[in-house]
Amino acid sequence: MNDLFGSPLLWVEQPVRLPAAKAAYTILDGGGAVLARAAEQGVSLRRQVTRAAFGDASQRTVQMTGAGGEPLLTITARAEGGATVLRPDGALVGTFDGSGPNYHSRALHGPGGHRVGEVTAAKVGRRYAVTDVHGVPVAQIEKKWTGVAKEVLTTADRYRVEIARPLADPLRVLVPVAAVALDLIFFESKDWPIG
Repeated sequence: MNDLFGSPLLWVEQPVRLPAAKAAYTILDGGGAVLARAAEQGVSLRRQVTRAAFGDASQRTVQMTGAGGEPLLTITARAEGGATVLRPDGALVGTFDGSGPNYHSRALHGPGGHRVGEVTAAKVGRRYAVTDVHGVPVAQIEKKWTGVAKEVLTTADRYRVEIARPLADPLRVLVPVAAVALDLIFFESKDWPIG
């Protein structure tokens, strides 16, 4: 796979858009070079309008491609609050599943269903600690403040993902895409009607 899975610092950005548009992300390395893009495919204008008018808590799927357009992963956020990550051939990389009393925390499971780590949210849900199965910190994810207008009126978000050390599979793949998965699970629901 590409440098997305080897970079120690990533920025995950969403374009400024009004609620109801398709989910889209750009993943950059610490120097600002584009490593990957992820976007929902085939979301009709009608569906976008329905999302704006009535909200939408249904499943969302983004296709992640490398900087050159090559398929990397499919990330599906499920309505019940989890997410699944698949390789282009359909092989399961792992899942993000609800864990413990903290709503914004998620257990990370590998392709065999075994626990490989956890993403634990701070009280506000803007900072996340990622640990391996032994509780050793492996990464930090921070949802950056984008300003009142952007936070309330758009779905533009920006995440900083700092990876402490090289990781083995499946964490090597799950940790870099964790910000996209968490955003799909928790924050794309900003597609609620305004007013």
